[in-house]
Amino acid sequence: MKSKREERTPEQMQKGAFLLKLADNKIREGDYAGAREAVDRASEVDPANPYIEAYEGRMNHLMKAMQKEKAMVEQQVVTHVESAEKLIEDGNIDEALQHLTDGFLLDPMHSALLHFEETYLPSIEEYQKNHPSHQKTIEEKYGFLGRYVKMVAENRPANHKAALTAAA
Repeated sequence: MKSKREERTPEQMQKGAFLLKLADNKIREGDYAGAREAVDRASEVDPANPYIEAYEGRMNHLMKAMQKEKAMVEQQVVTHVESAEKLIEDGNIDEALQHLTDGFLLDPMHSALLHFEETYLPSIEEYQKNHPSHQKTIEEKYGFLGRYVKMVAENRPANHKAALTAAA
């Protein structure tokens, strides 16, 4: 009886090797979903390829690291937004805007930042009206943030509140 290794055809081995190289390139590009797909296809084409298990282990390790990084960024954004909310309530708009900017730089599409637009942007706009000496500084330093959030809000689907509630 032949072993699985002996039953592999040269065509299977060539296709499997090509797909694993493709997976390697996808990993280097940061396209983990594409890499996972290439490894899965290699497993279908050449299931006896001894390198598939190593690639699967590598993919699992990278996915865990990516999830850990995402959770860390998530927590940092939430911390910045919560700090900004407290600072706005205390009237410290400049520092609040710095926290919001820091959160924005971490994840510009985070739902907490988008929620900010509905809740706190009017407070900041009111502050600018009541403190004309700060208006230019605030606009120069943080104007992009308000414009970005307004743009996202204008382009959101009508059911965005339901989606945000469901995600929370």
